[in-house]
Amino acid sequence: MNRPNWYSDERPSGRFQIPPVNLWSGTQQLLVLLVVVYLLQLTLAQFAVPFSDYLALSANKLANPLQWYRFGSYALAHDPRDLWHLFFNGLMIWFFGNPVESELGSKRSYFTFCACAAVFSGLTWLVVEMVRTSDPGSVIGASGIVFALIVAFATYDPQRTVLLIIFPMRAWVMASICMLFALFLSLARGDSGVAHVAHLGGGVFGYLAVRYRSRFDDLLDDLERKRVMAARRHDVETRREVDRILDKINQSGINSLTKAKRRFLESASRELQKKR
Repeated sequence: MNRPNWYSDERPSGRFQIPPVNLWSGTQQLLVLLVVVYLLQLTLAQFAVPFSDYLALSANKLANPLQWYRFGSYALAHDPRDLWHLFFNGLMIWFFGNPVESELGSKRSYFTFCACAAVFSGLTWLVVEMVRTSDPGSVIGASGIVFALIVAFATYDPQRTVLLIIFPMRAWVMASICMLFALFLSLARGDSGVAHVAHLGGGVFGYLAVRYRSRFDDLLDDLERKRVMAARRHDVETRREVDRILDKINQSGINSLTKAKRRFLESASRELQKKR
């Protein structure tokens, strides 16, 4: 029996197939994280702990650099009073996250993509709202990541047939409809409580990340090279210090070591054993 699904591997139309899913993929891990944060929000709300306020992106909190974690944390939180907010974001992440993750090729690239999408969409919302009003308020939700995944999916394969609600259409048409709808609602500026500007920011990032994929990969590779080089330098310096301490023990005995040197030697010994 043929099972219809949300997109087709054939162009322009054909038999709908199951989206590619990897066991315990980055997409699944992200969804679990969103659910865990939501449950924490619900639980702590029962004890009058404003956990959501600690995660939300709020302009009046960003004067302190220690609060800049909010550019990422806001995307993990959802309105505890609105389960549909989490449900629809999670559903879209499931649909579009798996194929985009497959294109990106690794969990590291996928999580970097999602984190950058959250920061970019948050910055877009913040800048536009600060221009519009002196009191931008706050924002939570993973919708910016959702729009980034939708547009990235359509940019990777614009001719893929997608089932939007009940209407099959090309992926680029679906993404265009989503972005135009978000643009219209952001210009309308109705008091809906939805950060449509953040949706636009996420979609723009999704396009740019795919369009300039090679530069994105070069950035990740450069960061990885720097991390590896820093780790190697640390190992070399640690071994040199260990050798100096051992030489001192041979010359003057272990009682000549200070407490700090002994703690360093014990810590370095454990660290080097783990790397064997």
